[in-house]
Amino acid sequence: MSGNVKHIKVKVFPEAAEDLLKEEGDDSLTAYVKARARGGEANKAVLALLCKKFPDKSVRIRAGHQTRSKIIEVK
Repeated sequence: MSGNVKHIKVKVFPEAAEDLLKEEGDDSLTAYVKARARGGEANKAVLALLCKKFPDKSVRIRAGHQTRSKIIEVK
């Protein structure tokens, strides 16, 4: 069995003053990251923030690799 999989909507704001996750409601977050939205830098920063929030889980971008609105899979 694949286990418990959760999908979270994340709105990303690159080039922010600090790295920060803000909960917006059920299964919705806003991520502010210092990294630029070039070469996957912002995506890596978002994943790093989410790995801190879910330390014992596997986290990956399911959709939205090249947009600010992403679907993140946590399992």
